[in-house]
Amino acid sequence: MWLLGFSFLLTGSKKVAGIEKVRILLVDDEERIREMIREYTSLEGYDIDEASDGIEALNLFKQQKYSLVILDVMMPKMDGWSVCREIRKTSQ
Repeated sequence: MWLLGFSFLLTGSKKVAGIEKVRILLVDDEERIREMIREYTSLEGYDIDEASDGIEALNLFKQQKYSLVILDVMMPKMDGWSVCREIRKTSQ
């Protein structure tokens, strides 16, 4: 699983029974894409929160610390580039 290699570099994880749990924000307007990514990342033990548009993603990001954001570029309401810029303003 390609995400597994990133887990050593990620921050914002929580410990469950002494083991670090990685929390991922998955942002894509296509349900089937979110479903596929959720299935594989959940099998690896990651906690996944999902958003179907940029506005929802920013709201979730403000409420929770994430180790990784998987972000689609073409989305309704706010595109992925704009979401990324907003996240970078507060996640340094």
